[in-house]
Formats: sequence, C-alpha cells, structure tokens
Amino acid sequence: MRSSADGVGSRTFVENRFTGKERDAESGNDFFGARYYNSATGRWLSPDWSAKVQPVPYAKLDNPQSLNLYSYVLNNPMSKIDPDGHCDSSAGATARTKCQAVKNLKTSDYGRGHIQSEETRARQPGKPDLTVYPDGANLPTAGYGHQVMKSDNLKMGDKIKPERAEAWFNANVAAAEKDVTAAASKTNTQLSQGEYDALVDLAYNAAGSMTPVKSPKLMDAMGKSDYNGMSEQLRYTKDVNGNTEGGLGPRSDQRKQIFKGEEP
Repeated sequence: MRSSADGVGSRTFVENRFTGKERDAESGNDFFGARYYNSATGRWLSPDWSAKVQPVPYAKLDNPQSLNLYSYVLNNPMSKIDPDGHCDSSAGATARTKCQAVKNLKTSDYGRGHIQSEETRARQPGKPDLTVYPDGANLPTAGYGHQVMKSDNLKMGDKIKPERAEAWFNANVAAAEKDVTAAASKTNTQLSQGEYDALVDLAYNAAGSMTPVKSPKLMDAMGKSDYNGMSEQLRYTKDVNGNTEGGLGPRSDQRKQIFKGEEP
C-alpha cells in the first residue's frame, strides 16, 4: 500500500528532477508519492513500509542491501527505478506486491472470482442469475450483474443459458479492464495486482467510474500518484439513481482491502 506524504498539498513544486519526479522548492526533496527522496544524500527521508506488518519490509536476507530501508533500489540506481517510493522492483517481488506497468496487468483469478461472488451475493452467491430480474435500481439484470440492454432482446422473467452469462461476464470484465488501463496510462501510473483488481471491481460495479466526470477525486489522486488518496475514493454506496444500496458499503470496504494487497 502506498500513500502521499503529509502536507504535500501545501508544497510548491518546481520542474521534474530525479527519475522525472517533482522537486519541492522549499526543501529541495523529490516527491515520489509514498515518501520524499533527498538527492543530495541519495537517501529517502523515511523508511520503507508495507501494507502488512513486517519486521523489515521487502527484505531479502541473502541481499544485505535490502535491509536498508532508506536506500534507493538496493543502492543500484543505474539499473533500477522506484516509481512511487516503495515499489518492490526486485527479482523476488511477488505478483501481488510488484508494481507493474498497467499494460502488463489483467484481472487475477481471485479478482474475477470476487466480482462474481459480489455480483450474485444477494441471490445465489457465486452462481449466475439465469432469470432476468430487477436490480436495486429496478433495471433488468442477469448473469453476474449484467445490465440487460435492448439489443439483448430480453424482458423481466426471461431465461438465459449459462454460456450467455459467462460471455457477458468476460465482456464486462474486459470493458472494465480497458477503462482502468486507459485511466492509469494517461498518467503513467503503475499498479500492483491488488490495486488493479480493486479498480477493475470498481469499474465493473460502477459504470463510468474511471472518468473525471464521475470520479474527479479518484482521477486527481491517480494523476498525483497519491495511492492513499486513490484508496479513499474506492467507496461507492449509491446506485445509478442516487439511492443508497446496502450491499455496496461492505463491497467498497472489501475493495479497499484488495487495493492494499489483501484478500478479504
């Protein structure tokens, strides 16, 4: 999990410096999102940390350099970069903790299963609805929370086959992935697998959520590489009609856990 430094909103930044990061004109430090870096000393101003409590975050006991939480990418800045202040860019990084270019990411099996479970929890958890029913906003729905369109030629009470539910699900996940990838690519935002899964869940559950129009604060946080701010904007509790829907609150809380790399 990553976060912006305290008080960053009041800072004045000058032109980009080390690895393209903005330099705070007042302190002369470079802002990476999770913490500040001092180029004069070649050290971070605060130690690295991780979402789950660990004695020495990201440490590799066979590499003494990894025990120094103030060094920049194992004291090897010529061949490695740290895009956000504590990205695990080492060869030993796991799929859940490694920061990656968003173009390399797809929703994990866990992420896909989570969406299916949450979209069907109120009826038959994990199983697609094979009968068209009205959702909380009274819109025709079937499969894994798929909103039935006129082009589907279906009405309330009609039956569908499991294959159609799966095809809808795959298409809807792909559309959500496209939205997340497009939003992150605009700002060159790297994401871990957990962060990506959480954002895809949001895009699947709330159409249009990966846009400045519907989620201005989320897009602003993404543009600033403010991962704590992004996490705080993952809570959606109202349906398309603006009415609070009970099941969306718990799902939003789980989404924030997934963003942190946890699996609720």
